[in-house]
Amino acid sequence: MVRDLSSVSCHFGRFGTVEVAEEEMAKGHFPDDAVIDAADLLAQARMDAISWNGTAGGWRGFDKDETLCRRITERTRKPCSSSILALNEIFRATEVTRFGLVTPYPRELNQMFFDNYEAAGFGCFGDAWLGISLNFDYSEVSDADTVRMVREVAAKQPQAIAILCTNHKAAHLVTGLEAELGIPIYDSVALGLWKAMRQAGLDPSPLAARWGRLFAL
Repeated sequence: MVRDLSSVSCHFGRFGTVEVAEEEMAKGHFPDDAVIDAADLLAQARMDAISWNGTAGGWRGFDKDETLCRRITERTRKPCSSSILALNEIFRATEVTRFGLVTPYPRELNQMFFDNYEAAGFGCFGDAWLGISLNFDYSEVSDADTVRMVREVAAKQPQAIAILCTNHKAAHLVTGLEAELGIPIYDSVALGLWKAMRQAGLDPSPLAARWGRLFAL
């Protein structure tokens, strides 16, 4: 996404994730210490900002991401945010109270998203899901399935649509869908990049034409 920006470079670290399912949440999936260790290794390469580019805070609770990002900053001395916290920031800034949700997850995880967002004053107006639990399989979701789900959710007339799952390729579809549907569409990978660029003191607007109106905000 930033390959044409000579002033920006992205570096990645990860930890193991095989399955994303409700029962795994109860077992402490996405342990904070593993994420912090991955961030610590990135910080050794002198990053200007670190993004927890995951969506688990949407179902675990926003406070989980807030705590995790604070701990990463304490460890690395670098600003840190997450895809979910970036989405919440966008919703507040643009006064979104009705949004649509598209994920490859099982339906029960979508419901956990709804519960957290509704408690924070953001109502979900339409959702679509694929019922997939295996992390690798998210990467194999077809563009046709993603477009179909977004169109289904857009029919409910939300103010914005969130496509959540950072192993689900969707960012490259956003500009075309926004032009077709007239609704802002926020992809979770794009959200993490947008916020990290802002925290690093960089202007994300050059990415707007190719990657969606998010980057113009």
